[in-house]
This record gives sequence, C-alpha cells and structure tokens, in this order.
Amino acid sequence: MDLENLKEVWQKQQTVIPQTAGNEDLHLLLTRQSKSPIAKMKRNLRKELFILLLSMGAVIVYYFMAFKGKLSEVSWVYLLITVLFAFYFYKKNKLLNEMECAGCHVKSNLELQVSTLEKYVRLYLFAGTYMIPVLFIFLGWIFYLKMPFDTPKSPFFHSPAYAWWQNLLTWLILSLVITIPFYFLNKWYVHHLYGKHINRLKGLLQEMEAD
Repeated sequence: MDLENLKEVWQKQQTVIPQTAGNEDLHLLLTRQSKSPIAKMKRNLRKELFILLLSMGAVIVYYFMAFKGKLSEVSWVYLLITVLFAFYFYKKNKLLNEMECAGCHVKSNLELQVSTLEKYVRLYLFAGTYMIPVLFIFLGWIFYLKMPFDTPKSPFFHSPAYAWWQNLLTWLILSLVITIPFYFLNKWYVHHLYGKHINRLKGLLQEMEAD
C-alpha cells in the first residue's frame, strides 16, 4: 500500500470526485498487493487456523483413545476450545474482508474497523495466555480424579504420598512457570502476526488525517 497514492485517494474523496470512485481506488490499494497489511493478516490467520486444527485435533484424538477412554473429558474440553477459537478466527476474517470493502467510507469505517481489530487482537493475547493456567488446573483435577493410586508416586497425580493440596500446588507452580515466559513470547508472536500491521494501518490513517 503506497502512502502517497493512499493520500491522493483520500484527498479525492474530499473534492469533486464521486465517493464511489475514490473508494474503488482505495479498494485496489488495499487488496491488489500481496504485501498489504490486510493481505498479510489474512494469510497469517489462515496459517494459524490450519495449525490450530491440526494440533488440537491430534490432542483430541489422543485423549479419546488413550488411557482406555478415562480422560475423554480432556478431549471434550479441547474440542470446545477449538470451536471457540475457530469462531474467533471466523469473526476476524470477516472483519478483514469488510476492511477491503470498495464501497465503504475511508475515514468513518476503516478507522472503526481498525479499532475493532485491535480489540480482537487484545482478546486473542489474553485468551491465549490465560488459557494455559486454566488448562493446567483442569488437567491436574482430572488426573487427580481419574488416575489414582496405580500411578507412580508423583505430585502430579493422586497418590497416598501426597495430600490433595500438594497436587494442586504442584500444578499451580508449573502453570506459573510456563505462563509467565509464554506471555512475553505470545505478545511478540501476536504483534508479529497482527500488531505491526495494525500499527501500519493506523499510521497511514493518521498521516492522511494530518494532511
């Protein structure tokens, strides 16, 4: 997306050139280049969805089949998480498609859509990070109920060698050890996939407004 061309389209919309013509020009600027911010975010979204379905699908199948079906609850929880994230990806992809709309007002609509996209990305960062301790506590609880006594003496499982609060504390500590560094990694990851492209769009809009 060339900044000078985008500015020119914006200026045309403020003069005698019809609104629809300017919007069609903007549409071309936003979509014709494979390196445009929106195009990059859409590709990243498709890649993430593919990885999500592949990895979560493997976990779901594993827990349905392993341990003679004792831990099928884990599969159902992961299936629910997969559905929720797939719905999130659908909503984000729909928003990105709307941002390429040729008949939309540049200032009033695109700025609102960028703001909404920012909220989606913050929600994604929050959900992706805090899902880890929630899942760890859930797994600890399931293992405590479904894997008693016949398991090795380990603080991760129900065993006469450890009290219930020791099992809980073990899973809490493990979740914190993993969640804290994962937050910073996830923050960088989300910024790399979406944040920097949103910042680029915001910068273009601010420069057009200033001119």
